[in-house]
Order: sequence, then structure tokens, then C-alpha cells
Amino acid sequence: AQSTPDGYFEIGSIVAGPVVVFGTDYSWGRILEQSWNVDLNEARGGQRMPYQVGLPRRSVEVAWTDGVDVTQIDGNDSDADYMLSTSTGGIEPVAYNRDVLYTVQGTLEMLGGPLRPVVYLPALGKGTPDSETLTGRASAVYGRITSPIRLESILGDEEASEVWRLARLTIEEEV
Repeated sequence: AQSTPDGYFEIGSIVAGPVVVFGTDYSWGRILEQSWNVDLNEARGGQRMPYQVGLPRRSVEVAWTDGVDVTQIDGNDSDADYMLSTSTGGIEPVAYNRDVLYTVQGTLEMLGGPLRPVVYLPALGKGTPDSETLTGRASAVYGRITSPIRLESILGDEEASEVWRLARLTIEEEV
């Protein structure tokens, strides 16, 4: 819907793939970090010589520290809470509220950990149309999940009435 002086657009990266919806938001608070991609070489006399290796790298860290009750998933409860899609007429579930940590774990297995990149979207509005345009670097982080997935059982009986937490999920930007 707009023109450029050169008459065309250049795109650095296009990422096409599935959107994984988490049925439970991560805990309040997240960590946004920007680290400078600079090598700081120090001589014997203490003089330092900086060398910029590349662009700064951002990272995002989220966690589910409050605990997620997975009784509905692991137990015999057949009435699991789930979120419905608005784009399919509200018929198909898109995420279960209590299996978010299993979804994170399964997603990482599918990605091969940091082998394949992901895009972190801080938020999508409820009832978002099938296509939403995000502009600017602040809208998303294209990177790799670099933290291990460590699920911690903090309450309950094994595979029956457990409450789990995930202490850290870190995505580091590709520059």
C-alpha cells in the first residue's frame, strides 16, 4: 500500500511456520536484554582495544514460576480447560490451559533445541484476524531457544496431581 524510492522492498528474513499458542501465559515479568557484540582485547599493560564483531544481540527470558496444575492432563479428568480459535468459528481448540509446559517441551523437541530458529511474539490480540502485520524490531525477536527445558515438580503425586514450573525459557536473537 506504499511505494519506496527504489520501487521495491528488501526483506532480511521471512519466517513461515506454525504459531504455537500457549494456553497459559508465562508468569508476570520477563527479561529483555541487549548485549553488545564487541570483543574487548586487553593488552599486558592493561590497555583495552574494542572490536565490534557485529550488531547488538537481544534476548528474551520468560518463565512459568507460579506453577501449572497438570492434574487435568495427567489425571483421569476428561473436562480439560482449553482455548477456542476465533478464526475457525470457535469450534477447534488451539491450546489447553494446563499443558503449556508440555507444549513448550514438545515444541523444543520438534525444533531440535537451538537447531531451528523461532519467532517470539510478545502478544497477539484476542480475536486477531488470520493475518496480522507486525512492524519494527520491538514487535518480535527472531532467534533460537538457547536454554535447556527444566520442568520442576513443586507439588502433588507423580503423574497424578502434580504442579509443575519452568524456571527459564531463553530466546537469543539471530543477528
